[in-house]
Amino acid sequence: MIWTILLYTALIIAGLFLLLILILLLSPFYIGTEFSRTEENITGEVRFWWLNKRFLNVAYDFTSKNLAAKLLWFHIMPKNEDDSEHKIPMPENLSAEKVKTDSKTPEEHRIAAEPSVRDDIEDEGDAGSTEVPLEDSFSGREKGDSVKPEPELKKEKMEEATPKRVGIIDKLKRNRALFFLRDGKWRGKVTKWLVRVLRSFFHIVAFDRFQMRIKAGVEDPSVVGLIYGFFQAVQHGLSGQFQNVRIDFEPVFMDNLFQFEGATGIRSSIGKLLFPVIVALFTFPYLTTLWLWWKSRKIVKSGV
Repeated sequence: MIWTILLYTALIIAGLFLLLILILLLSPFYIGTEFSRTEENITGEVRFWWLNKRFLNVAYDFTSKNLAAKLLWFHIMPKNEDDSEHKIPMPENLSAEKVKTDSKTPEEHRIAAEPSVRDDIEDEGDAGSTEVPLEDSFSGREKGDSVKPEPELKKEKMEEATPKRVGIIDKLKRNRALFFLRDGKWRGKVTKWLVRVLRSFFHIVAFDRFQMRIKAGVEDPSVVGLIYGFFQAVQHGLSGQFQNVRIDFEPVFMDNLFQFEGATGIRSSIGKLLFPVIVALFTFPYLTTLWLWWKSRKIVKSGV
């Protein structure tokens, strides 16, 4: 009876643990930004929430450098401390003493250091010279010492180069990576696997919104008209292709101006972030790779 109760308790705990892991993997999170630029200043804010806006919500304002966080009904609003309170006071006498001690110019420092260098040179001269006369240095050649001619050295180098080249070719033949790349079947399967993994990255995030409003212009009205006409052509050509994407452009003639404001937002989850890893692990051609690896063992040993 006791073992039965313990078994049911362990199963319940394991079930709750798996349920918690599924909630963590499948629960969505949101990352959004809001930004603007005017003639006066530039503002920006990043917002993050998990599960729901009321469960965990974090926002950071780049302009005021203020971080606000909320977990259920708990609010966290850290205050920005003034950096001037943490500054170490500098005594006034210290700067005056520094000016007095370092009043010498670089030229005076160089002149003051020259006598010590000269004294060291004189002391080394008094200790005795160890130079060898030129006649003694060339005495070996006068006595008939033979020097190996250069043509023989070149011949030896060429004889040593040929076996090295042969060794490199043998290494390339026995290279397992090149053997794998030469196999067309394995190369085709790996190429499909790479394409499949790259496609899985497009399913990681979903755009919740992308909105931007631009107000710009220059003094030359012809340039503004050309830019605005090109923008309208592209906007009508791409209309309906991208959902939740909106970009507006307001031209300003006869004035140099550039202002914008916008907002972006993406949704995802931990499970979606792990989706490319799962695709890569479960779709890799393991059997073909193992078969080629087993086949390459003989080639690596024999060098054929």
